[in-house]
Amino acid sequence: MDALAKKVASVLALGTLMVMLDLTVTVVAIPRLAESFDSPLSTVQWTTTAYTLALVAVMPTSAGTIRRFGAKRVYVTALTTFVVGSALAGLAWNIQSLILFRAVQGFGGGFLQPVGMTIALGLVDERHRGQLMGWLGIPLLVGPVLGPTTGGLLVDHVGWRSLFLLNPGRRGRNRSGPQALSAPCRRRDGDPGLVGAALPRTGSRPAGLRPRSGRRRR
Repeated sequence: MDALAKKVASVLALGTLMVMLDLTVTVVAIPRLAESFDSPLSTVQWTTTAYTLALVAVMPTSAGTIRRFGAKRVYVTALTTFVVGSALAGLAWNIQSLILFRAVQGFGGGFLQPVGMTIALGLVDERHRGQLMGWLGIPLLVGPVLGPTTGGLLVDHVGWRSLFLLNPGRRGRNRSGPQALSAPCRRRDGDPGLVGAALPRTGSRPAGLRPRSGRRRR
């Protein structure tokens, strides 16, 4: 891969890492949240469930959204939604508002991995796509493992609000993100071939996408 592809892949991998960390970072904080909001555990557990449900719900819609609005625009909008949801979750005043803002986080985060993969695959040729997908797949494995450890350290030494305010802070330090995503793609946004390659990791494939026919290699 060239330097541009590596830079874009690093930015996109960071976005995926934020999403995967937030998938498990609140697990160890549930008892503390129940104490802070004086709520039963069955209610507090929705802070994790709402995020997960929203995350999974929007993933199958990413192909159609990319086709209509363009991959880069969808990615920037989703990232902004995710960061705003994180900031609002860190400022939540009761358990109901926290659950709502976690759902907002999930709606934004659900687009980041498949749309980011689509953008990245448009920057490299077929020879380097396997290497690129392996690079972008690292956060999917590392994020859920680091989540509980990171969450425990933050809750014990900083406070539960830092679990969510960490994301806007990390996004603010990453100034190279918008410039990296403005790089031109070799194939147009929303290409079914790219979207189809990005979605198997989410466990779904939109019904509207079908394999191309009539093109064979010689």
